[in-house]
Amino acid sequence: MVTIILLNNSAGLQKPDNYHTLVLYLGSETYESLRNTLALLILDLQLLQKNGFQQLNSNQWPVKLYFSSDWKFLATCLGMKAANAKHFCPWCNCTKANIGDTNKQITKTIEMVKINYSKINSHLNKISIK
Repeated sequence: MVTIILLNNSAGLQKPDNYHTLVLYLGSETYESLRNTLALLILDLQLLQKNGFQQLNSNQWPVKLYFSSDWKFLATCLGMKAANAKHFCPWCNCTKANIGDTNKQITKTIEMVKINYSKINSHLNKISIK
């Protein structure tokens, strides 16, 4: 399930009535199936972010998109391996062996993954969200 909420009402962020379902998908949660299922939604969101929202009385509103999910959905959208893989983190190149190293610098960026996903540890596929 993919839902959306408008962030213009901070008091209502925790209320279920303010969330709206965009996609309800009953198939397998794989990279390929999610990419196919979400393709039109992703295109619409890209256009919305680029062009903003045109209100009926001609006001033009800019749109900024935020992505929030659990680890599995994020990893699937990023084309990553499983949580038990040697390189499991969406944000850095840490391994299971150095997970407790708090001095490690994060060097991985989303731009690096977009360009060279096949050369970055843990990434199997292109990013399905942009």
